[in-house]
Amino acid sequence: MIFFSSSVCGKCKSAIERGARRPAKGSGQDALDQDEVDKLLEEGQRARGYLETFNSNPDYDPANSVFLLPSADEKLVPQREALVEELRQHIIAEAKKACELGPPEQDPLKREDTAQPSNRLSAACTVCRGQCCFTGLASHAFLDADGLRAPLFDHPDMRAQELADFYLDLLPQKHVADSCLYHASTGCALPRWARAELCGTYLCDTVVDFLVGSEDLCSNHAHLVVANADNGATEAILHSDLAPVPVKAFSKKNRTDP
Repeated sequence: MIFFSSSVCGKCKSAIERGARRPAKGSGQDALDQDEVDKLLEEGQRARGYLETFNSNPDYDPANSVFLLPSADEKLVPQREALVEELRQHIIAEAKKACELGPPEQDPLKREDTAQPSNRLSAACTVCRGQCCFTGLASHAFLDADGLRAPLFDHPDMRAQELADFYLDLLPQKHVADSCLYHASTGCALPRWARAELCGTYLCDTVVDFLVGSEDLCSNHAHLVVANADNGATEAILHSDLAPVPVKAFSKKNRTDP
């Protein structure tokens, strides 16, 4: 969801509108149902509120527009023994298959999905905090035999148990509640080259909208990027220089009066 103010120039407005567009549902021209319309209206009102509150705060220079991104602002919880054991059994079984397949032909460090993301993509995923990672709980981080072959490129003689231990030893002590067991406070606990390919290539619709809509924005304008949860903003940055913005900037009661 994207909202822009009247102070945005024509170029920025056009870029944001292009990014906000969604493809037709299904195979035809299915209309949005009422719940989806209500959600869009609610998010638009919330975006307007964030922008107006931020711009009324004398502690900050005013912004021209605001992008809303999803938020995975969940608490960290200790690893549950039953879930870890389930993951352990899955990885051991897939590691055996991986060793039978042998090392991958391509260096995992040179795969396209392991490349360092752009600043804009990194910023978007940082404020979101990995909502897409929640699907990684039931799917065991999407780790399968083919993906587990990555360490074998440099260590082709690894045994299945050693390969399994490599992945299991990287589990953080705490993970985001109800999310992937590798979803830690700073993001994925696995190095990029050891993650499932899907984890390096998937982009949610909202982030795609942001990337498309922000590509041609004027560099001399300030654009807020706000992670939005039911209880309000959880994190924010200024798109112009990727500088973090304190969440309190969106709360009228916490602003500094002149």
